[in-house]
Amino acid sequence: MNTHPISLAETEQHSLAKSIAYHLLPGIIPFLCVLFFAPFLIRSGLTIGLALNLVLFLSIVPVQLGILLYTAKKQTGRFTLQGILPYRQKLPMRQYFIWVPALLVWFILVFFLLEPVGNYLLEYVFNFFPAWFNPAADMLSRYSSGMLLASWASDLILLGIFVPIVEELYFRGYLLPRLSRYQGASVFINTVLFAVYHFFSPWMAVTRIIAIFPMCFIVWRTKNIYLGMAVHVLLNLISSLSQYNLYMG
Repeated sequence: MNTHPISLAETEQHSLAKSIAYHLLPGIIPFLCVLFFAPFLIRSGLTIGLALNLVLFLSIVPVQLGILLYTAKKQTGRFTLQGILPYRQKLPMRQYFIWVPALLVWFILVFFLLEPVGNYLLEYVFNFFPAWFNPAADMLSRYSSGMLLASWASDLILLGIFVPIVEELYFRGYLLPRLSRYQGASVFINTVLFAVYHFFSPWMAVTRIIAIFPMCFIVWRTKNIYLGMAVHVLLNLISSLSQYNLYMG
């Protein structure tokens, strides 16, 4: 029974078909949950943002953590992630102070410059999606201040902290090392499949691929998921904090 930290040499390799399934299945489930449960929550009086945040949190986190814990129990005999995540090499603190700000600037720049691309795809390519897939379509003036605060807080806490941590454990910690036989191409595969995994916002796929690739590459080169986790959490928190005036202004 293996309970020590796993090395890259010991890491099983997924077939390409298995890797695609492991990348995309955790996206199909949240998409279906949003499709079936979000309308009910919205009709019950929740904002679109709060409904989506709750459904995504309750479908993304249990599914991905469940796969990780099931795999850990199967391979190590214990419900611990230590034995299945090889990308945990230590980095000097100065590496974090270099790469985290640099990658955050890259993310923000890409999302800002490519915002028209996402808007165009939403309006002309993915316009068959129900309006409630996009929180920006909501009329926030009709809600109480308590409901608006709850919506913003859910964005800050659930999607700002918990979801990105679990996604990095799953996509970069678990799945990326199991494509390592493809060398640098594993970064491209992981990046594209992670972008496609967001079935609930496909109009952002192009933006996500361009924005996320450098982060995935640095995680792959350093063999350190904590760097990517810090970037992902901070990016989501910045995005959530920027919504404060939208909800509370």
